[in-house]
Amino acid sequence: MKPSLRLLRLKCRLAMKFSSMTGKKEVYVWDRVPLYEKVWKDAATELGAVFIELEKGFWKVTLGGRSTLICNHRVQIDDQVTLEMASHKPLCYELMKKKGLRIPEYAVYSLGDIDIAADFIEKNKGPFVVKPAMGTSAGMGVTTHISTFKECVGASALASLYSERLMIERLVPGESYRLLVLNGRMIHASRRRGVRLTGDGRSTLRQLMSNAGFKNRAWRGNSDRDLSATLQAQGLSEESIPSPGLGVLIKSIPDSRNIELRTVYDENVTNHICQEIALQGERAAEALNSNFCGIDIITLDHTAPLEKTLGAVIEINTTPGLQHHYGLAFGDETSPAVEVLEYLLNSEAKNRSAAMSARR
Repeated sequence: MKPSLRLLRLKCRLAMKFSSMTGKKEVYVWDRVPLYEKVWKDAATELGAVFIELEKGFWKVTLGGRSTLICNHRVQIDDQVTLEMASHKPLCYELMKKKGLRIPEYAVYSLGDIDIAADFIEKNKGPFVVKPAMGTSAGMGVTTHISTFKECVGASALASLYSERLMIERLVPGESYRLLVLNGRMIHASRRRGVRLTGDGRSTLRQLMSNAGFKNRAWRGNSDRDLSATLQAQGLSEESIPSPGLGVLIKSIPDSRNIELRTVYDENVTNHICQEIALQGERAAEALNSNFCGIDIITLDHTAPLEKTLGAVIEINTTPGLQHHYGLAFGDETSPAVEVLEYLLNSEAKNRSAAMSARR
């Protein structure tokens, strides 16, 4: 590794430590024990099961001689091999590709052979995303909207704090969706809403943005990379004039500075995801042989197949965080935790019966 990269990596590490001491503390899934206690307790009550706290963050749920153990968001569904494979992002991409699923173009490299990333940038049209290739979740070490190799170097130094192996991939324009798949079936879907404007048939998108009050630096022309990428993917520009009443997605997220980015889902779209996208999520889970996972998909339109919108499946998350499916706009009374807990109890009973039969 070049000395300049070592120095840059050190700067990233120091910046992270400084941010953790002075900035707002990020809340990750392992910090949400009170939420998960309520989620699982409510689900147990709905099923008529008994909820027992073994210790803070550890619970046992029993129903009619059946039982299962839960640790915060972790449940007894997928085996350790599946969980380990899910943390290997290049492997997941290859498994999904073999299933015929749409994934972003990508390359794998390390700081020692960062020329691979330089070659990828030269041969492909940006913007790009740099991320750790293994062992992370919740957007840790991920930098989006990269357009130059210099930016790639900085993003790679950050990502290398989480994983020696790194990935660079083409950014997929659109909104982020989390599809919760249980036992081969999508049971819930949530979206991180982007920014939309409604056309009046007379004003350009630039004028509509100005009228809506988007006048800060992040909204000025091509300085906003997410704005540019999102519009270009739809064949639009800031001078386009949308038809009256037509809603246009102009940004996938409110703030798209090329920094480490976490995805926070805020809208329930379970009843609006088209069948083709739901099937993509279910096939992604099948590719990893996972019985319980969250599939991350990016698309410009969740009512149309990914092939039409040039969307893609970008990640498989085992032990998925159920916080992504609660407290959302347009939520309903159905709790995915109830279905998960019911599956756990039924599976436990079947496994115990099979084990007893095998010993006879």
